[in-house]
Amino acid sequence: MKKSVLILLNYLAFHGFVSYSQETPRCSVPALETQRIKNDRQYLKQKSQFESDLKIYSKLSSKEEIPDSLIVKIPIVVHILYKNETANISDAQINAQIDILNEDFRKKANSKGFNNNSVGGDMKIEFFLAQKDPSGNPTKGITRTAINKVFDITNDISEISQIIRWDENKYLNIWVTSLSGTQLGYGVFPYDSNLEGIESSKARLDAQKNFDGVLIDYRFFGKTVSKNYGFGRTATHEVGHWLGLLHTNADERCGNDFCNDTPEITDLNQASDCNDKFSDCKENGRVTRNMIENYMDYSPDFCMNTFTIDQVKRVRSVLNLSRTRKNIVTQFNTLSEAEKLVSTISPNPVTNKFSVKVLFKGNENLSLTLYNFSGNIIDDKSFSNLRSQEFDYDSSQLQNGIYFMKIQTSKETTIQKILINH
Repeated sequence: MKKSVLILLNYLAFHGFVSYSQETPRCSVPALETQRIKNDRQYLKQKSQFESDLKIYSKLSSKEEIPDSLIVKIPIVVHILYKNETANISDAQINAQIDILNEDFRKKANSKGFNNNSVGGDMKIEFFLAQKDPSGNPTKGITRTAINKVFDITNDISEISQIIRWDENKYLNIWVTSLSGTQLGYGVFPYDSNLEGIESSKARLDAQKNFDGVLIDYRFFGKTVSKNYGFGRTATHEVGHWLGLLHTNADERCGNDFCNDTPEITDLNQASDCNDKFSDCKENGRVTRNMIENYMDYSPDFCMNTFTIDQVKRVRSVLNLSRTRKNIVTQFNTLSEAEKLVSTISPNPVTNKFSVKVLFKGNENLSLTLYNFSGNIIDDKSFSNLRSQEFDYDSSQLQNGIYFMKIQTSKETTIQKILINH
């Protein structure tokens, strides 16, 4: 499960390149997890409890506070900590990374983040550079700080976040800097659980308070000259950890990543190509193909294009369980209120997808019912105690024709006519 990156040559201006070995880890999560276990005796028990709670929560009904159909928008602040101008990467490189995250987390058609995998899922999470800083002033969502150090992930995490950080309850902090050693990045798990009865040790809470976000070496952020890791998937991988996803083998032979639709594997992909890799993890000796295209493997960037449906469910559960993650979602995904119920369909006419924006006053119980022209119910959703929201619908499997959407609160009802024309 160790994937690796060995930097052989210096980063040459305009024509530099980076090459890799297969003996060092791509991601620093396993090493830091080992260190935390050593420092916190309560940690293993609490991590197991967190995983158990995730499994329970993912089975709950549509009363989840953040509906699965809601497209969640997460603001990012990118902190550039640069020792020299080469590490002071351009706005264009940063914007390219945001685009890649959105391609991957939305399984965007006609992009490298799209897949035809039968278990491939759309996270319905979109990222954008923050438009306001913590004081409410306009911002590009990028900070730049000159430093005189190359950081070591294992020992310097707290120091990095002390240099600059924005409120982790309002932003996803991503630090981009020069890292020593061979790791490309690190993403903090959402250890804080939103369920009652889940206790966190002081050491565990302090660790997340000291550093909560994602750290990436500047050479692998956005589109770069790196042959294997120059397509922005290091950030996709580490943000996956930040949203609660484990490596597909959970950092042990045939380990459980708590996603049933990712095959059990002996180890992560250490190759520098996309050739098939196979594992034997079943008692009957059945050999299965590894999902090397999964973002939570260690494959080269150009192999990756898949989050699975169960990984989507796990992340959507985390958005409700983790206080910090949920705070970000509710902070930046609340639409304006309306004195009377207002609903809009966009786009309309519809091809393969459409959204329903619903505005109303305060908190309401809400139902969305889609009918075909004959009056038969095609889809029916109910939610409790919601504020104004926007919902995403996949209409790719519906026949062309006229449909009606009934939007109903406890007080009011509206009906929207929808034309589907693929």
